[in-house]
Amino acid sequence: MAEVVLTKAQKILIIILNNQKSLKNFLNFLIVNRSINGSWDNSNLPKIFNPKKFTIKKKLNSNELQKLLGNNYSNPKVNLDIDFSVSKGGYRLRPHRDDITRLYNFLIYLTDIPKKNGGSLTIYRKKTKKNIRKSFRRFPKISELEVVKEFTPKQGTVVFFQSTPNSYHGVKRFIEKNCPKRFFIYGSYALNKPVIWKFNDIPYYPHIIKTKKKMLTSFHDANYVTVPVAN
Repeated sequence: MAEVVLTKAQKILIIILNNQKSLKNFLNFLIVNRSINGSWDNSNLPKIFNPKKFTIKKKLNSNELQKLLGNNYSNPKVNLDIDFSVSKGGYRLRPHRDDITRLYNFLIYLTDIPKKNGGSLTIYRKKTKKNIRKSFRRFPKISELEVVKEFTPKQGTVVFFQSTPNSYHGVKRFIEKNCPKRFFIYGSYALNKPVIWKFNDIPYYPHIIKTKKKMLTSFHDANYVTVPVAN
């Protein structure tokens, strides 16, 4: 595997991202600079930053996952979840929304990938003429979505976005031909509890889909609905 050496600026960025004061300033910036056409807010803002990564790697069924997360979503803690990743030829990612504990996602691209080789990050949203929807599925059909923005990997580029019920995203098929591998840093600010989102003061509650199959927590299907559902 080819070696990727982080620049000094990239190393400093990672240190900043894993700092409680920087996180607070960053969240305040995002709150102030919300869209004037309606915005998503987290009902329970975290006040405690946990420097330790607490992503569960154990495989659980839906009942075990619900028991782990509990039913009281107030006073959550937040941490930085970050990984160094590489995509090989043929890699693609279907449109989806990340799991229900995520607040913000980000990517830091470490190599330049020509547009013709694919591998671009595509941001989607639900097609609708209404400002409010009753539910948001985690894995919608592509026909239900419209493209908002597309990012071609370019070294040093950083992409931040909220992990709201409508923050659908995917990766186009990467063709590894006459170009480097797709190296990148993938991270998120995640809570130790599910996030209850609000859009224009309408709350959206997470509902974990029942399954007996044991999976990693990040693989579980969950919808966001306007009416609380007993899990």
